[in-house]
Amino acid sequence: DNNLMVLAVVILSVKEPTPSVVYSTFFSPPESKRTSSDSVRQLRQEKINQIAESIASECEFRHLAVCRGKPQESDQLLAEFGSDLNRDSGVIRISSGPTKEQNVIYWQRVGFCVCSFLCDAAENVLMADAALSLLARTVHTQFRNASEQPSEIVQRPEEITAYLHHCLPNGLILFTNQKMHQQLAKEVEVFLTAK
Repeated sequence: DNNLMVLAVVILSVKEPTPSVVYSTFFSPPESKRTSSDSVRQLRQEKINQIAESIASECEFRHLAVCRGKPQESDQLLAEFGSDLNRDSGVIRISSGPTKEQNVIYWQRVGFCVCSFLCDAAENVLMADAALSLLARTVHTQFRNASEQPSEIVQRPEEITAYLHHCLPNGLILFTNQKMHQQLAKEVEVFLTAK
């Protein structure tokens, strides 16, 4: 199959004291079609938890590495480097399920908000990263306080769902440029105002 696919989208808050998932959706089941709906729900919840724990752990590790284990230096570093310290991204390989299937989590953090894609291990890294960058930019445009208060997304999940419906239909990564993305964003805006 040559289609570029995202298996799941998970947006989480890495704000202390406990990281939490503020939005998640699956596009194609990572489990067998013969599995009961309760089992599917349980497998998906386990996958979401695994994604959230992996990203939160990576963000915490990177923060401690930058601060060299001295949290009091964090404010000084933020003053020196500004918003660059507030942004981060990465790739995490995971295996899960009874078959230990290989997946990759692509993630981008702005402030306390992390947008992530769960993809097959063989996915096109550049395409996934470009699509994720557009999602992260859209989240931070639509939700002005998302970098400080990611929980704001919980109040308006339909905006994320509408964006994904237009820009990542059924998890399919579209070949887009900035102009096409702006057109898709306008379609999402029209769709949301028509509701």
